[in-house]
Amino acid sequence: MRTPLALAALLALAAPVAGRPAFADEPPSVAPLDESFSVGVVTGDGVNLRVGPRQDDVAVQQLAQGAVVVIVERAGEWLGVRVPEGFSGAVAAELTEPVDSEHVRVTGTDVNLRRGAGLEQPPFRDRLQRGDVLPVLAREGTWLIVEAPESVRAYVHSRYVEEKGPVSANAERIAEGRKRREAREALRKELSTSSAAEADDGALRAEIGAVGKALADARAAGGYDVAPVGALEDRLEAAVATAKHPSERTKKLADALLADLRRECEIRVAFADEILAKKRAGQTPPERAKDPAEQVPAVDLKGTVRWEAAPGWDGGGAFVLYDGDKPSVALRWSGGDLGKLATGKDAPPTVVRVRGKQTGARMLGLPVVEVSQADRVP
Repeated sequence: MRTPLALAALLALAAPVAGRPAFADEPPSVAPLDESFSVGVVTGDGVNLRVGPRQDDVAVQQLAQGAVVVIVERAGEWLGVRVPEGFSGAVAAELTEPVDSEHVRVTGTDVNLRRGAGLEQPPFRDRLQRGDVLPVLAREGTWLIVEAPESVRAYVHSRYVEEKGPVSANAERIAEGRKRREAREALRKELSTSSAAEADDGALRAEIGAVGKALADARAAGGYDVAPVGALEDRLEAAVATAKHPSERTKKLADALLADLRRECEIRVAFADEILAKKRAGQTPPERAKDPAEQVPAVDLKGTVRWEAAPGWDGGGAFVLYDGDKPSVALRWSGGDLGKLATGKDAPPTVVRVRGKQTGARMLGLPVVEVSQADRVP
């Protein structure tokens, strides 16, 4: 049974590159149609498209009223047609090679495209050729659900097709069908990019949370050894370097935490120097390093409050006050709910006035403000 994700992928059918070996960064091309072919329009709604020209041949999918088909064969009352809009089929994964994360290239010769996954599924009469590039819509075990090239025939009963004349007189109808295929390809690419961006963003935020918590634990333990802090800096820098599609907000949070890690190294070096100087002077050395941020008894700030998720961090993240698009301070408020004042992910910004004190601590790379009062600015 196909998962909802696989079914959603099938809705985002992608345009193939027909007629020659191709690469994913090339624009789709379509082999020219024979002028002896004619064009038809489906007159019924939910008309079965089948793998063969008989009532008992398995249906591939249903065509909507108005769908355009190119008639390439007549078999009694049945028409062998190409469908510019496209339809899905299945191919054995072992007979393909990856082009990118969403496309494969056929490596065999005269490879069967089947109605569905499995050798028991009937094949289409036209076969796939070496070099055909196919968008992958879903994976089912050792089979790939792919977009069929336009050159692959399927069959529909002639009673449900109104013929409109030769190919040359129906170029616009064919182009409209191909545009629907191209639109689905564009949507598929957009969704794929969006999914990749979400995965990258989530992975980087997980590292921000883990590194931020490790830094907080190191500060709580005290000491002047810079090696563990330097290792955390290297870890976060590597995560930033490998994240190809993080959001701007996530990158800014990573930058803030990286700056805080460097600041902590400087504090520890200064702490070690102070201990050594005091000992040389015969004085009592300090027991702890200075606070990582300035203590301010009263602050009055304005900005946009946003919840910044950081998996692994205590509480799963923190509320952050933004000055424009720059994160300025992290907020704690035991006496109220900052969530009610926060701006949602895609909502227009709501300006909030925050009063409290800056504690001298840092959270996820930002100075911490303990909030005593917070209100929306009219």
